[in-house]
Amino acid sequence: MQNAGKENNLIEFTKIGLIHSPSGRLLTSETFQGALNVQGVSLKRKQIWTLYTEPSKPTAFLLRNHQGNFLSADDNGKVSLVPEKSGGEERFIIHFDPKASGEIALQSEAHGFFLHWSGREVRCFSKEPVWWGIRLAMHPQLPLPAASGQSSCSKEEVARLSRVALRTQSGRYLHASGKLVDGIDNATLFAVSFKPGASQKLMFQDEDGQYLTVGTGGVLQIKMGVREPRREEIFAFDTPSIQFLTKFVGLTFSTTMGETEEQKGTVYQLEYLSGGRGLNMNAIVSASATPSADSSPAAFGFDGTEEGTQYLTTGLWRLRAQDGRLWQIPASGCADLAPKDCNDPATTFEILYVPSYHEDGDGGSKGKTNPYGGIVIRTSDGRSAAVKPLGALSVTDRLPDTVGWTPTSPEVLHLLPMINRTSVAIYSPLACAYLAPTISSGSNARRTSFGTSSAVDCTSCVPQQWYLKNLINGAVQFFTNIGNDWMILCATSQSNLALAASQTGPDEAEDSRGASPETEFVICVTDDKFAFLRSLLYVGGQRKPAYLTANLQGGIKLDGSGVITPGYIWQL
Repeated sequence: MQNAGKENNLIEFTKIGLIHSPSGRLLTSETFQGALNVQGVSLKRKQIWTLYTEPSKPTAFLLRNHQGNFLSADDNGKVSLVPEKSGGEERFIIHFDPKASGEIALQSEAHGFFLHWSGREVRCFSKEPVWWGIRLAMHPQLPLPAASGQSSCSKEEVARLSRVALRTQSGRYLHASGKLVDGIDNATLFAVSFKPGASQKLMFQDEDGQYLTVGTGGVLQIKMGVREPRREEIFAFDTPSIQFLTKFVGLTFSTTMGETEEQKGTVYQLEYLSGGRGLNMNAIVSASATPSADSSPAAFGFDGTEEGTQYLTTGLWRLRAQDGRLWQIPASGCADLAPKDCNDPATTFEILYVPSYHEDGDGGSKGKTNPYGGIVIRTSDGRSAAVKPLGALSVTDRLPDTVGWTPTSPEVLHLLPMINRTSVAIYSPLACAYLAPTISSGSNARRTSFGTSSAVDCTSCVPQQWYLKNLINGAVQFFTNIGNDWMILCATSQSNLALAASQTGPDEAEDSRGASPETEFVICVTDDKFAFLRSLLYVGGQRKPAYLTANLQGGIKLDGSGVITPGYIWQL
């Protein structure tokens, strides 16, 4: 969840939606004229509010809308949106319902009144707390808010209220007793509370107000009699580092789980650092959420503008061994583990994604173009690294940012990401929605080489579970289960995306038809949070890489223009 960032001495805490009770509608900030209402029916861009704190005064929150304006309340109770924080009228104290319903009340720190809906407008003039439901607008957490007074409820009923369920990757839910159960009921629903501060710390309470705690053996369960949170009841949410497997000849960097004792000496964690010459994805996402006055779309180019040499530069990375030491690539000699506490620049490098490269042939044969591409490691002094015949990695004299540079086979490694995740949800920060099958209609059919299939779009507020199948060539396939049938995500030559029926699932051996450019995608991880999705299918008759892109309305397509826009960016 580590989406915190600093802006104008403000620290981003988290993103939420505010649910008006009893209508169940969301507080909405309209794009035009800055109107506020409670008409939102789903958590999209206009319903998302970002909470900020001030390091110098960490007692209250500031709420910012999708256009970058702050919620403000004056002494007469008038609520408005202001472009900049001008004083204390933008600061709100968040009170949590003592009954552990998950609801909150927003109190103006400057004037002491509470935010409420008058029936015609949003006001901040109530002397008594007015309770709002909340939806956590964070990814990849799956928010499943709360039940009514029934002993069980559907997911649709859960999503209207303000508690959350904690679901494992296997689809089971954490019960207050510490067990994992298959269904949702009151004992699997928890109220979330938090306090302003520099770090994101959350507490969870059951329906009786008892706190979720870490028990014996690390078991999460409700502990009776705990009315005030202690250290064991406070949880910090961090974005887990994306797991990789990188292979070329005899060189293996692996972060797979369940490795043998012999393998543990070659297991490394690939860590992302800010900086470098790559694009700042956080800044691009923020710019798309707060458009400039001229409303011109943000657009960026790939590096290596010559035909056939385009590549995507990411920021700085490093490899850390299990004993804490960093992998270093010195200017001379071979890559090896550095001494502990080493801060040498040789321990950091950039990752360049190349969409294709020329693969040397065997036995004097001509060789061929590898359309899967791979990654090139660029050291801090701008030179590329290459693998020697016996597997050692060392620095070359080649400079990837020079005119006419094309990657050679020894410079290219295959990166297999997400090997520790069996499934993901695919979220577009631009569309503020998840990639999912299009709601059934008479015109949502696509024609692919697999036959007629259903369309997909990026308008769903409910996470769709996509199962990953890693292929040995570095590509992945995305499967989802509809009913009892496996469907596979595929591209069409008309730049559309569709779901086609698959005879095999993600855990089954691939057949000759299952692995094809239509169904293969390359995940280009740009940092520890965002990624691009490149299709192996060329579209529009051009031999250019095509990337999955979304627009503001949630439409998706493959784009091969070579111009990076905010719609290229996805969270997995």
